[in-house]
Amino acid sequence: MTVYWILIIGAAALGIPLCGMRESKPGIKTAVFCGVFAAALTVTAAVRLSVGIDYNMYAMLFYNMNFMSYEDFGHIQREMGMLFPVKIIEIFTFDYVPSFVFLSIAMYPPLLHFIRKNSDNPWISVFAFLAFGVFFNSLNFMRQFFAAIICAYAYKYAEKGNFFRFFVLVLFAACFHRSAFLVIPCYLFVYITMNWSVLVLSLLTAISAYAFSNKVLEIVTAHFYKNYNLERAGREVVNGLTYVYMAMFGVIFLLGFLFRNRIKGSTREKNILLWCSYGAFFFELIGMKHAIVSRVALLFMIPTVTLLVPKVWCAVLDLVSGIGRSTEDETEQESGQRKISGAGRAAAAALAAVMLMLMSGLYYNLISRDYNGVMPYQTISVRGESSD
Repeated sequence: MTVYWILIIGAAALGIPLCGMRESKPGIKTAVFCGVFAAALTVTAAVRLSVGIDYNMYAMLFYNMNFMSYEDFGHIQREMGMLFPVKIIEIFTFDYVPSFVFLSIAMYPPLLHFIRKNSDNPWISVFAFLAFGVFFNSLNFMRQFFAAIICAYAYKYAEKGNFFRFFVLVLFAACFHRSAFLVIPCYLFVYITMNWSVLVLSLLTAISAYAFSNKVLEIVTAHFYKNYNLERAGREVVNGLTYVYMAMFGVIFLLGFLFRNRIKGSTREKNILLWCSYGAFFFELIGMKHAIVSRVALLFMIPTVTLLVPKVWCAVLDLVSGIGRSTEDETEQESGQRKISGAGRAAAAALAAVMLMLMSGLYYNLISRDYNGVMPYQTISVRGESSD
């Protein structure tokens, strides 16, 4: 548990001096923070051993691939985006550990680059990434997490109205996990503004999907994911998850909606972030009946926790401290001249502390639940000790 607390405490301890408590500007300080945590998350994931429910399954697969011809390799019933590089690595070694090292290097630096380029405040993004358990997801569902990172970049092209690049990136993401194809219709959401009428319709859709999820899953598994057919389903299909995961993404979605007129960003950016938060909430809701479906939520989590959470954070602190919402016509100099009273600063600081404690409490809850089998954390050094 210690290493996880070092990560999240370090995010705040390093991030606040470098990035501040509100919106931060891109620069050397934010670059340093993102570089440090790109390395920290990479090392934490790279040197782990049997951490995560899927770790041993992947380790066995990577090891067995040493004894497969390329013809046999082609018959593996998994997308090749992640496995093909592993097959190349195994030309040089029979050990599966270098594969995890390579995959970690390929995973977290691009994620931190995405945060550095797009987040209103990188340290809040990293703190939320940890607190809401998305880092723990990355230690398990690696193929889907690679797809999620690529989709996060694709959403930015959707925001710019560039369908071709959006579509190409989604196709690339599907090379890692076929569920990425579900993201293609999301391009339309850029043009659908979330208002009260749309909110009611969206919630009614979520409730209906929850009620008729068995029927929908029967159709999906009959044509696509046949291994998850309800007639021969495993526990992840017929059993659900606790409400905690649905609730935490539901809160983000609700806060994003309530503060939608105060958070900064273009209309398209707000639209895609609100719909991503709804997507995370929606699939976690269905996951309460069918745990396997909650994995689809991962495709929407990265923009939700790394981009929307910092925007809501800044909007809430600005509101409490008495700063009005900036207008599009307001110059940067005029924006910087807005004063905050002493009482406003104190109220904002107190609220920031409360929000950090709440997210830390959620983080503790996930760790204590052994969320996705991330406890206990141990490193590959254990292998050497066991062989002595």
